[in-house]
Amino acid sequence: MHRNRLHAVPERPVKIVGVEALSRGRSREAFNSTAVEAKAEDLLTW
Repeated sequence: MHRNRLHAVPERPVKIVGVEALSRGRSREAFNSTAVEAKAEDLLTW
């Protein structure tokens, strides 16, 4: 499994979740968190 890391803190893993709206109104977005074991749905809720 590939682990993403922040450039400023390379020893800290980061989970990145990308989303794209199914209808008009919002553009593509990316969210990141250091809670790498969390589900993508949880990160988007937080």
